[in-house]
Amino acid sequence: MDIPVVNLVQEHTMRHPRRHNSTFACLAVLCLLLTLVPVARGEETVDTLDLFNAWQGESAAAVRAPKPLSRTAETITVVTRRDIEALNAHTLGDILVTLSGIQVQRLGGPGSVTYTLIQGSDFNHVLVLLDGVPLNNSNNFSDVGLVPARIIERVEVIKGPASSVWGQALGGVISVTTREPAPDRPLAGTLDGSIGSRASADSGGELNGTTGRLGYLLSGGYLRSDGIRQKTDVSAPTAYAKFTWQMPGNGQIWGTFGYARAVRGNIFAPMYGFQEDSDATHLTGSLGLQRDLANGLDLELLLRHSSEKDVITDSDLSDLLLAAKSYRYNVTGGSARLSWQGARQLAVGGVDYEHANYHQEISLAPDLAHRRNADRWGVYANDTIDLGPVSVIPGIRFDHTEHGNQWSPSLGAVWRLTESTLLRGYVAQGFSLADITVDQGPERGWTARLGVESEAVPYLWLRGTLFRNELWDVAASPGVQMRWTTCGTELELRTAPVFNTSIAAGYTFMDSRSPDGAQVPGSPRHSLNLSLAYDDRTIRGSVTGRQVNWNAPPEDNGRYHALIFDLFLGAKVLQHDDRIVELFFSGHNLFTASMYPFDALPNTGRWFEGGVKVSF
Repeated sequence: MDIPVVNLVQEHTMRHPRRHNSTFACLAVLCLLLTLVPVARGEETVDTLDLFNAWQGESAAAVRAPKPLSRTAETITVVTRRDIEALNAHTLGDILVTLSGIQVQRLGGPGSVTYTLIQGSDFNHVLVLLDGVPLNNSNNFSDVGLVPARIIERVEVIKGPASSVWGQALGGVISVTTREPAPDRPLAGTLDGSIGSRASADSGGELNGTTGRLGYLLSGGYLRSDGIRQKTDVSAPTAYAKFTWQMPGNGQIWGTFGYARAVRGNIFAPMYGFQEDSDATHLTGSLGLQRDLANGLDLELLLRHSSEKDVITDSDLSDLLLAAKSYRYNVTGGSARLSWQGARQLAVGGVDYEHANYHQEISLAPDLAHRRNADRWGVYANDTIDLGPVSVIPGIRFDHTEHGNQWSPSLGAVWRLTESTLLRGYVAQGFSLADITVDQGPERGWTARLGVESEAVPYLWLRGTLFRNELWDVAASPGVQMRWTTCGTELELRTAPVFNTSIAAGYTFMDSRSPDGAQVPGSPRHSLNLSLAYDDRTIRGSVTGRQVNWNAPPEDNGRYHALIFDLFLGAKVLQHDDRIVELFFSGHNLFTASMYPFDALPNTGRWFEGGVKVSF
């Protein structure tokens, strides 16, 4: 599986040239303040028994209705708001890069184009949802570098095909849930700002609250940089709004609106005499209704719209225009979901529909202009049946697409061996659509997975998964399709806090082979994630490490045999009731390690940033 990074980036990158000097004096002051903050007792010690929520927590992504993770056959990773704040994250990409089993390639600093693979799948096999609205564009790429972290409450990652529930999700699903309005206050909010190397800065704010039955959340921010890596400058304003209305009885109406514009320079390849800039605007909106009906019956309706407009320019190093392309991609759709919760059963069924419209223009080749429309719909049903310590989870979905009909079955089971150990098994078939401009059928595959999860060892959570993925009809180049099989394993561990300190680690090994037994170049071989964290509710700090063996073809001159370490610090210097002032500091790539699959797109070097966050 060769990942043609330059070709992919030409579809999605942006630029805005501005230059300022970094204000390192301010960073030095922030570091000094962090060291001077007295070590205070937190509000309360973290209860070690509550650290692992595999049995108590819930997932809504697996079957599109909340159910306990202990009754979920898929391998799911959940990231909470507290996890996000500990990373001083700017975007969704900053969060995903720390997770086991996810291989992330960022083409610059915060806000840059970010490619996400799950256990070695292609980037266009991953479905990304923001409050139920798909963010994938015309060739199924979703730029997670444009989703601001400040609006995120929770992230759920399904590893492996999830087409029996979500349709085109051959590699997995990343489901983002945004923050809810404060339920018991008419006005709450935050203000935050940071500055860093190469004039990078991120500032934003949020207001939220509830008055009577009406809840609201208004968030806005501006992320910019002169380019942590040369000529990868970023200018990215974002805004997000959410409104909720509690209906009489038991139900809710909600609406969301999201805006993001990114002007970025992304490719600067002197060895090829090439650079690329682009300007993109993304809009999302939704209107939903959830209503509890009688006898455990729940109804959810959702209308949604997303729009993306990109203008991409390619030039040589003297800024001579080589090509310019603009495209618009609009999707309007809706879904209806009905679920029934019984004493030992959760049955979910629904229907999805969307109309997609694509228009592309190329300035130097007007005859290559594209206009495409597509109408897609799908019907799905799944069930979770509890038979004592065993849960059986069958599922089926039928999709009608512009490239024909697709059936996506799945069957999973969970066996709770003891109160602290369970086994998971899962088989499923899935698909993802190719670029809307290409007359090619869906890329398809299936997975078989077997895993164990345990808290039997005191203070330790362990999860191990064996998986086998087979993919076929995968587009390698125009008119060329590939087939390969990936066998792998993923091991994860996390400790409960001891003296407010915890350790986490994750390792994923993947071996991809073509039908003739040859190793597939460009398919990652393994990835490693490490974390050491301290948090006493007043002072926090963590060191994370990551490494991906991209297994790139030799001619790409990739480098990825070192770990990248990041440092994140935070301290609450003032706290009174709901009013908190927190200082934070981050050091990225502390040892200036190199980790990239293609020499034209190296990773960023060492850089620092610091800031302040005020909550009220």
